Amino acid sequence: MINNVVATNNKYNRAFKEFSQPQNGYFLNTPVSVNPKDDKKEKSHLLGKTIAISALVVGFGTLALFSGGLNKGAAKLLDKWRIKLERRMAKGGKLKNFYRFALSKVNSFIEKSGSVNNFTSLKDVACQRIMWGKNGERTYTRNIHEGITRFFDKISRKTVNASYSSTNRKFANLTEYLSSINERILKKHPNNKKVADALNFAGLRIAKVNENLEKGFGVNARTARLKEVRNATDGLFEFFWDASLKDVKNFKSKNMWQTFIAEDYMLPAKMKLANKTGALRQLITHDISDNYKATSTALNNIQKFVNPKDVATNDIMASLRNNLNKYKKFSDDEHLAQRNNAIKVIKNNLKQLSISFAENSKKYGYNEDAVKSISSYVAEVEDIISKSSKGELQEILTTYKAYLPRNEYLKLKSKVQSAIKSLDKSIDIETVQYVDKARDLRLGSAPTDVLSIVGTVGAVGYYVNKADGKDEKISASLKYGIPAIGAIATSLYCTARLISGGKAMFFGLISGWAINKVGEAVDNVRKKYSLDVSFHAKDVKDMFKPQSDKV
Repeated sequence: MINNVVATNNKYNRAFKEFSQPQNGYFLNTPVSVNPKDDKKEKSHLLGKTIAISALVVGFGTLALFSGGLNKGAAKLLDKWRIKLERRMAKGGKLKNFYRFALSKVNSFIEKSGSVNNFTSLKDVACQRIMWGKNGERTYTRNIHEGITRFFDKISRKTVNASYSSTNRKFANLTEYLSSINERILKKHPNNKKVADALNFAGLRIAKVNENLEKGFGVNARTARLKEVRNATDGLFEFFWDASLKDVKNFKSKNMWQTFIAEDYMLPAKMKLANKTGALRQLITHDISDNYKATSTALNNIQKFVNPKDVATNDIMASLRNNLNKYKKFSDDEHLAQRNNAIKVIKNNLKQLSISFAENSKKYGYNEDAVKSISSYVAEVEDIISKSSKGELQEILTTYKAYLPRNEYLKLKSKVQSAIKSLDKSIDIETVQYVDKARDLRLGSAPTDVLSIVGTVGAVGYYVNKADGKDEKISASLKYGIPAIGAIATSLYCTARLISGGKAMFFGLISGWAINKVGEAVDNVRKKYSLDVSFHAKDVKDMFKPQSDKV
């Protein structure tokens, strides 16, 4: 019986032979525990990131969508290409016709790309018509629309005024610096009547500069120009409405797809304003370089009216640019005869330009107002180019150059150039940036821009509502919601202050980050205070709790 038992392999086997152990450490057969506080913290952080990202995407996305238009950087790049082609075409040569063809294509593209702004203006005009009603009968919503627009306009004007305040400080500091220089020079030349007379004359010049600065760019002068800008925007809304949404057929017109309708409406007023401030600037500072820049800017503005197919007028424009470059080279007194000759040639070109514009008005569709504006503008440019004398500031520099060491003279020259640069910046803000803003505000851009804030608040409210409990909702609002709203609000404020879109967004993100840090600190204090109050309440409760008699 025993012999019938089947033999088995009795080799020793370990029960856990097939389970390998790690070289460093052991597997523990125990469940992994997760700290509920860490899990809650991670969920809160994830929710916060969702709130911040969603709010910023909605806010910045809405602001970018409603701001629309051709990117300023792209516009500047295209403008540089255009200027290079114009200069090369002006030089002539075998490739002249090629440059003319390329220039016509670039100009055509610039014009058509400007039409992108029409579709940005469409939503502004549509929103205004909805809020105002057809005849302005919706009083309540119209008052809201006008209130927002006035608020934005007030902020923009604040930028203009702040810029001129900075310029005034620059000129005031320059005047004080000249007084200190006079004292040092007179100490070196105590009994020299010639030196004393020269410094007195320079003092009269700087006094005249400050007087012209106040007359041309003081509060009263700026207020008068502001009225002109507002008068220029009168009728813009109706003009744009009639050219666009009034009739569906307007969307088939060339104007809708090839030009920026609102800019064309404002262009004559902008050119007039540029000429007026340019003439006032010449009473303060003026040299050959200023003439060149002013005339180049004028030609660029005139070029906007010229049809690319108008070969005759474009040839005159090319000749003008070529002669202007020659004029610039004759900047010193030694080349006075050559400069005067170049001025005569340029004046002749300007007369030919006016004639060509008038003769080709019907053929290339130049309207009567454009022809009149160009004729007037050409006359003013002719006046600018005729002034070859130095400006007051340049004469002051010439006086001090004879009595100052080179390093001190260069320091004075630097201060003069800084003051001039500040003045030019202020003029640009007033006559270009603010005028563009006034144009957009008249079309109703402010209320649609505010929608970016509304969208951000909506996104924040939606995701904050998903937080667990009142305490988490407060934390999410302080650390993520309010900073996101603050970032969009700052960007919107920056655009109202005439700061470009990219910079406005950057400042918005910086402010959002700063508000986030403040929010985190406030939330930590809040939680600590809540915890202290909670423990204190518990201690008070335990104090009055009945005690057991048992020992």
